[in-house]
Amino acid sequence: MPPASRTRRDWATARPWKPLIEEGQDTLTAHAWVGVRGMPARGGQPDLPLEEFARATAYMARAAGGDWKDPDARMLHEIEEEIEDRLESLREGKEAKK
Repeated sequence: MPPASRTRRDWATARPWKPLIEEGQDTLTAHAWVGVRGMPARGGQPDLPLEEFARATAYMARAAGGDWKDPDARMLHEIEEEIEDRLESLREGKEAKK
């Protein structure tokens, strides 16, 4: 049974986030930034700075039970590296389909 501080709705929201949180903060944030699982890149907000997007992602992960911190300079660097890796992977996938 969930703790009293969590409502049934909170637990229903947290369940789908569990495997996403387990991907890691840099990976999930980078993939969401690029666009993944039917979600548009940058959450559909092309003018949104990466730092704000990463903070929002961390907030949602915390709300779902994760222990993510707001990204510091090191985490932002890791996210940027993962973004580059993800974009390269997507480019390679498109070229393989040609």
